[in-house]
Amino acid sequence: MKRLFVTLMVFLSFTTIAQQDDFLPVEQAFPYQWSVSDSGLQVHFAVHPDYYLYKSRFHFKADDSVTLGDVSYSWPGKSKTDQYFGEVEVFDKPVTVTLPYSGQGNIKIRYQGCANKGLCYLPQTITLAVPEQANPATTDSSVWQDVAALAEDTDGLSEFLGSASRVQAVLVFFLLGLGLSLTPCVLPMVPILSSIIGGDSQMTGRKGFVLSTSYVLGMATSYAITGILVTTIAKGVNLQAAMQQPWLLTLFALVFVALALAMFGFYELQLPSSLQNRLNTRSDKLGGGRVASVFGMGAVSALVVSPCVSAPLAGALLYVSTTQDWVFGGITLFIMALGMGIPLILIGVSGGKLLPKNGAWMIAVKQMFGVLLLAVAIVLLSRFVPEWLIMLLWAMLAIGTGVHFGALEAASPGWARMRKLSAFMSLFYGLILFVGFITGGSDPLDPLHSSSAKSASQQQGQSFVKVANISALQDELVDAKESKQPVLVDLYADWCVSCKVIEKEIFSDSDVKARLAGWKTVKLDVTDSTPEQMAWLSERKVFGPPAIFFYSANGTELESNRIAGAVSLEKFNARFPNL
Repeated sequence: MKRLFVTLMVFLSFTTIAQQDDFLPVEQAFPYQWSVSDSGLQVHFAVHPDYYLYKSRFHFKADDSVTLGDVSYSWPGKSKTDQYFGEVEVFDKPVTVTLPYSGQGNIKIRYQGCANKGLCYLPQTITLAVPEQANPATTDSSVWQDVAALAEDTDGLSEFLGSASRVQAVLVFFLLGLGLSLTPCVLPMVPILSSIIGGDSQMTGRKGFVLSTSYVLGMATSYAITGILVTTIAKGVNLQAAMQQPWLLTLFALVFVALALAMFGFYELQLPSSLQNRLNTRSDKLGGGRVASVFGMGAVSALVVSPCVSAPLAGALLYVSTTQDWVFGGITLFIMALGMGIPLILIGVSGGKLLPKNGAWMIAVKQMFGVLLLAVAIVLLSRFVPEWLIMLLWAMLAIGTGVHFGALEAASPGWARMRKLSAFMSLFYGLILFVGFITGGSDPLDPLHSSSAKSASQQQGQSFVKVANISALQDELVDAKESKQPVLVDLYADWCVSCKVIEKEIFSDSDVKARLAGWKTVKLDVTDSTPEQMAWLSERKVFGPPAIFFYSANGTELESNRIAGAVSLEKFNARFPNL
């Protein structure tokens, strides 16, 4: 019977050879990725549209050193009347196979699929080398996993998208975007939008809503297009990284400084009178030109002001790259960005309702928005300018803000004195920053802690070997393999805000330093985002920093321990391999 089956498969393959150009290679029809979690081995098959896998054709075999548990699937499959095998159960959309196991060794997975047009592929076998697993675990195949846990797990998000319905995936990504709305990915955009809303003395709730929505739609469109470009048209091009070139960041910083100076009344930014009169005539109807410009500002802000590769974003990109479903991948990124933009829309609506149409205090509000725009300019410069200079700029901004808003002037009783108190606190903080700058400090949140003290503290822990090209990284991995030393590779870029947070909060932690004492630690700098670097990341389905890779003493990457996106100290310790 087995020989008859193989003969039938070969015959069917030959009968369809004239139509081969119409069919995908088997690795594109059923691309897969795998990882190991507490549930066991998880293999995600991204089934291409118009193709399907036979459920009954899955077979699993392991080395003697590995004990297998009961296999489970992320969804039960569906019945299909097959022209070759009659009534069968098939998977015609992505499916995750979970196989609990204990021990360490190789697991072989055999599977077979067909195309709806009539081609049946020969059975395929893949061999996976799995790390040590203590006990076969029971799995929970429920689609509705904890959203917070999904936000922490890139692979989990990719698997969820593959097994969930489209409605469920869209809802979860909206909620994840809402949770990300108060992270560094979004906060720098607040002063930009606030200056648009608050800078108009005739702003209404309706105008604020339309303008803020236009800004968020621009931001969401930028996220969606970036994901599509990265995963389809230009896999080797990181658009967000390309927007982080020093000259370009300097240009945008100067634009924000120019806008801030206009807020302080140094000059008026206005169009020629003839064009301005025409626009003013339509201002009550909120002319399309204004909406389009705000839309464009939102799109640019998403790329320049705060390029973040978070776990949800990495999970969506990972799903798109394996399934080739770039349309739905773009939609999920768009929906996630809409969730991130909800607070911005609320700012627009409240800005129109809470800000009065006129009044002397509107000048102070406008100038405060100018201060926020200057702060955004400093944040942009901090990605490539020396820390001591950024410290000086923050000190100048805080001192200048305090003096400008009356810290050294007499104040009448009431709200005027409250304003003076706030201005005095800004002045006082600015003086502390300046003292920190003189004494060698570099952290605005810890200005009196000198950089020399930090360097002495860091020297007590494991130092990083810094490399910027892949060949140098491979040399470091080979050297570590020869010396039987595990390796941690930290993916870093100067323009990556989360990378600097990881440096400060994780790699400076005393417990982490102790755990890394026997490790070689390498920092791969992808600031320039060269084609070689992008190809290396694309091969590993990582879409940008931050990310952390772990390699065992024999030179094998521990993929199940890999961390993509921003990470907390608790998550890092949980993912740290016990070798």
